Amino acid sequence: MGIAGAKTRLAEGFPRARKAEAGSNLWRPQIGGTTMIVTILYYGMAAFIAVLLIWNFMKSRKLQDEILYVIVLVPFVLRLLRLK
Repeated sequence: MGIAGAKTRLAEGFPRARKAEAGSNLWRPQIGGTTMIVTILYYGMAAFIAVLLIWNFMKSRKLQDEILYVIVLVPFVLRLLRLK
């Protein structure tokens, strides 16, 4: 098989791409159950880490460690409140 045969075989092996028409959902991502599951897992992990930080904050005796825990905790609380 030569170069011409390989080109023909490649052209036959790939289906033609459909063009996106006005109003079609061809190029839009499908939003559904997967996105909701990922969002729930994301907020669950953020809440879990926030609880661990609060727990360590309560157990800490050093002022420097307490300040560090509060600084680290702020982004997690903002995420849980859906503020970025």
